[in-house]
Amino acid sequence: GDAESILAAMDKCAETSWMMNMGREKGELVEAAFGDRRRVLEVGTFLGYSTIRIARSMRADARLTTIEKDDLTYEAATRIIDKA
Repeated sequence: GDAESILAAMDKCAETSWMMNMGREKGELVEAAFGDRRRVLEVGTFLGYSTIRIARSMRADARLTTIEKDDLTYEAATRIIDKA
């Protein structure tokens, strides 16, 4: 997958439609904050924007666990994350 193009598309969509993604500036802060972690627990994912940001910043041997209670949100996020 191509995380950068997925994130860019989500950012572009957020310019004209309501989306709960954090955007490029905050995303870069998140990547810097989690990049050295070995394990991260994310509570809630919406469409996977922060999940992609966190995952791509982590070491190869790190583990990211995301919990999402809404089945439809989980399914949508999973499809987007799989493309990244």
